[in-house]
Amino acid sequence: DNTTNKQFYVYNTHLDNRSSDARIHQMKKLFSFMQEQQTELPIFLMGDFNSQLLGSLQDIIMKRGFEHTKTRARTIRGPENTFTGWNGQDLKVIDHILMKNSND
Repeated sequence: DNTTNKQFYVYNTHLDNRSSDARIHQMKKLFSFMQEQQTELPIFLMGDFNSQLLGSLQDIIMKRGFEHTKTRARTIRGPENTFTGWNGQDLKVIDHILMKNSND
C-alpha cells in the first residue's frame, strides 16, 4: 500500500463452473503456490469461486487460516448475491474476498 507502506499479497482466481472436484483441485494448487511464498504478510484471496463456501471447499479454505472479509467488515455495501445462471433465477454468493494474517 503506497499510503501506509504496508505490504500484502493479493491473489485473484476464477474457479471451474461445473465441477466441485475441479474447484477443490484448483484451490489446492493455489494454496500450494501460496505456501511456497512462506510469508507472514497479509494475504487476500478473491474472485469468482463459482460456488458458495460450503462443504469441502469451505473446509480446505478455513483449515489454511482464511476467513471471509464479511466477518470483519464494519460496513457491507452492494448486492449479496450474484447471478449463477443466465435466467436470473439462480442467485447465490459465489464471489468472495478472503483474508489471512490481517490484523487490520
